[in-house]
Amino acid sequence: MRVGLCGTFDIENFGDVLFPLVARHELGARLGDVGIVAYSYGEKAGDWPYEVRSLRHLDDDLDELDAIVVGGGHILRFDKAIAAGYQPPVPSIAHPGGYWLAPMLAAIARGVPVAWNAPSASPDPPDWARPLLALAALGSAYVSVRDQASARLIERAGVPTAVSVVPDSVFGLPRVYPSERCSDLAAPLLRKLGVSGPFLVVQGTPTVLPPLEGLVAAGIDHDIVVVPVGPALGDDAAIVVDRFPGAVACDPWPDVATLAALIACSGGVIGRSLHLSITALAYGHPVLRTVGPLAEKYLALEPARRLWVWAEGDQGAASLRAFVTELGVTCAEPFVVTAGEQLTGHWDRVADVVTSGSRTRTKRANTAATFEAVNGLLIDAETRANRADAQLADAGARVRALAEEGVANEAEWRQEVTELERRLEAASTALAESETQAAALRSSLGSKLKELDACSVRVEAIEAELAAGRTAYETMLASRSRRLTRPLRQARSRLRRARRRLSARARGEDHAREDSCHRCYHDSGQPTAGMTTHGVPPSPGRHGSQPG
Repeated sequence: MRVGLCGTFDIENFGDVLFPLVARHELGARLGDVGIVAYSYGEKAGDWPYEVRSLRHLDDDLDELDAIVVGGGHILRFDKAIAAGYQPPVPSIAHPGGYWLAPMLAAIARGVPVAWNAPSASPDPPDWARPLLALAALGSAYVSVRDQASARLIERAGVPTAVSVVPDSVFGLPRVYPSERCSDLAAPLLRKLGVSGPFLVVQGTPTVLPPLEGLVAAGIDHDIVVVPVGPALGDDAAIVVDRFPGAVACDPWPDVATLAALIACSGGVIGRSLHLSITALAYGHPVLRTVGPLAEKYLALEPARRLWVWAEGDQGAASLRAFVTELGVTCAEPFVVTAGEQLTGHWDRVADVVTSGSRTRTKRANTAATFEAVNGLLIDAETRANRADAQLADAGARVRALAEEGVANEAEWRQEVTELERRLEAASTALAESETQAAALRSSLGSKLKELDACSVRVEAIEAELAAGRTAYETMLASRSRRLTRPLRQARSRLRRARRRLSARARGEDHAREDSCHRCYHDSGQPTAGMTTHGVPPSPGRHGSQPG
């Protein structure tokens, strides 16, 4: 039998390299002589723990495989930041779906059964990928993941059946490398490092430096062996050794079997690697896990009673004290025992899938280049989605530019609004004054109208009096006495006129005499007869004389 195992088995990371070793042991125990072919982007051979075949050959190999097993590890993802420089060998292989999703879809299309080796998934896959993820799950013979969050994601993608949640398969590492064998595996490395007594395995990463300072200050009696658990992810023993000269560096990166044995023989571990923690717990050792990127995958370690999370402050100090107390004590935790039992059932189901594939291999239709076609589908779907995202991003940039332009004009708009508000307030004030004046005018007009009404009443009264007088006058004119006395009134009028004429004549003579006297006075210098010494005729009344 031949089983194709797909994942990231070609990078220097402890957990990823362990999965094919565990699968080979578990399937071999159930199926006898079974060939495990590891597929990843790159080719590996020679000093690598096993041969890794490039996924470029999967199309040619599919018809010779009894099953495809995917995982484990955190590989159900669509972000491209897997490890520094980690890329497909050819552009025709999608990234990162090319090492997990494309093999599943190609195998399903060719009739090769698919089993999942409890991988985990990143949250929120892109919309374009959800139907393909659901298709892969529905077409697989056995679907399992290592945490509830991944199971919920698969179910939300449209898988109607429940997804199995089983422990990470590295919990079964003691079956591959029993404790009694680990001493022999680790002995050559320990002799090389000069370590003969109890020791502590420390991951070569910056997050271990603060708790390690506390341990050194506490005077622990363990040597410090620094291991780059995942060089592909940035681990370097020098990060710790340069800070703590008494520590010894396990450099270069050791064979994973030796590294697993080193952890198994230690008194405990410090680091943030998930599989460093799982391996130590599986062998019964205490763990001080430093805080790294938060992820659902670490929730699988919550039941552990001999795992403490270090952080700054009082909680970190308490975790450090508890860890020191347990250093060097080996104890199998109940949840680890339970995990081993669950993994027994898990590998039984994977073996059943492989067996079913072996029975149906001769009945498959030979469809060439299925893997290539599926990768083309993935690349096209992602390209279309990226183009749509770029268009959305461009639209968003335009919206932001308009918004920024609006912000730039906001000051001017606010100034205009302030001026309009000022004008409105002035207009409101003027309107209020106008209304006050109008009220005063209305009040004055009312008074004038009342006066006009009174005047109208008085005019009417006067007109009535005039009408009455006119009537009386007309009555008088029409009366008999008026007619009888008419001659007398006429005579009186003539007498008055004659008197006025005589008076006017007398005044004219007096003026003429006065003018004559004035002329004589000026000519002789003496007043004439009938004039006073001032040249004024004497008053007739004064001398009793009357003009002749």
